[in-house]
Amino acid sequence: MSLRPTVDFLLYDWLKVEQLRERARYAEHSRETFDAVLDTCERIAREKYAPFNRTVDMEEPRMEGDKVILPQATHDAHEAYAASGMLSAAQDYDIGGMHWRRPVDRWQCQFTDGAWQRVAKESVCPE
Repeated sequence: MSLRPTVDFLLYDWLKVEQLRERARYAEHSRETFDAVLDTCERIAREKYAPFNRTVDMEEPRMEGDKVILPQATHDAHEAYAASGMLSAAQDYDIGGMHWRRPVDRWQCQFTDGAWQRVAKESVCPE
């Protein structure tokens, strides 16, 4: 089940993020650029995060000394997300960001945050 219809409704119909283009700071962004970011994050979540759910069930995070050991799939998913540039998306251009407005930045994170919350819970609070 895709969250996109709900995300699109919240961003475009309820929050009216397209009106941000009326401000000079966000004038160069458009629904197309917002959608491209959301598409990228949804793809990373689907292709990189979702497949490791079963892996994390079978290879639970564990402690070795003072280190938490995670399955390689979690590292691969995080690397794909970091490589996409989304970690700094809300920052200004001059420091490597994409100059995103906070609502778009927060929603793009929602596609991947759920997966990381599960891994973090397993790492910090094993049952």
